[in-house]
Amino acid sequence: MIAAVFGSSRPQPGDPLYARAQRTGYLLAEHGYTVMTGGYNGVMEAASRGAKEANGTTIGVTVSLFEKIGARSGPNSYVDEVVTYDTLSERVLHLCTHGDVIVALDGGIGTLADIALTWSLMHSEEVAPRAVVVLWER
Repeated sequence: MIAAVFGSSRPQPGDPLYARAQRTGYLLAEHGYTVMTGGYNGVMEAASRGAKEANGTTIGVTVSLFEKIGARSGPNSYVDEVVTYDTLSERVLHLCTHGDVIVALDGGIGTLADIALTWSLMHSEEVAPRAVVVLWER
C-alpha cells in the first residue's frame, strides 16, 4: 500500500510543520505504507525522513524541469526509489493516481491543487475511490 503525502516545500527541521510531517511519515511506515512524496524538501523530506526512521520504504516523484531550471538539485537523501517525469503535470498526476491513500499537510496553492485533482479524478471515476486525509492547522 502506498500513501502519497502532499504539503509545502518550505518547512525546515525545527519547524512544527516539519515535525508533524516527519511524525506522519513515521506512523504511515509503521502501519505498513510505502511513503510517496514529490521527493524534494519541506514536508516531502520530513515525511520521507519519518518513514525511514520507522524502517519504511520511500518513493520520490521528481520532475526534470526543476533541475533544468536550477530550482532543485535532486531528490532528498531519504528517498529509496526515484521516479522522474519531464513535466510537472505528469509528476502531479502520478502522485494523485498511485497513492492508495492521499495525505495532505499544510501547504499552498500546489497542495490545494493536488487535493482538488485527486477529488476530481475520483468524482469522474477516472480513479477508484481512496481515502483523502487533510491535516491542516493554519
